[in-house]
Amino acid sequence: MMLSQDFAGRKAERMRNQASGDQLQAHAIIRPLLSSYQFHSRPVNPIQPQMQCKEPVPLTGAELKQLRNALGEAIGKPLSAADMAKLCSLPSGSGSETFRRWEVSGPTGPAAELLRILAMASDHYPILDNFNVFDRHNIPEQERPARRQEFREKMRAEVRRRLG
Repeated sequence: MMLSQDFAGRKAERMRNQASGDQLQAHAIIRPLLSSYQFHSRPVNPIQPQMQCKEPVPLTGAELKQLRNALGEAIGKPLSAADMAKLCSLPSGSGSETFRRWEVSGPTGPAAELLRILAMASDHYPILDNFNVFDRHNIPEQERPARRQEFREKMRAEVRRRLG
């Protein structure tokens, strides 16, 4: 009797080891596949949709300068550091200095999110997934470009409104 229990115990242990080996093999196959995908929220190509991750990659100083130029182009006038500070709701006195520092280090927190949203006013930046209601099944394909353009115009009007 003791011999059969020992045999059954060893057989069960072998099956557990084999199952964990299969899991390790599956992880070895899946992990490289997952790591080959890059999850980011920076605009790469405004025509192609992009993947979004839960925590967006922070804007760098160089990207902030590009955003400033793109927003200026979108509303038809160049934007100064003081204008960008006003868009971020920074105080009028020290806001432009803060924005100039951000152009080196990049903005963080709520200001970065606000700028990411306002970037949709420019044709150089894609419409974020949270705001993209144009690719739904209930909107005819012919109307989608016009609706996207209308949305961008509303975003430009919002930028102009914030500038005063």
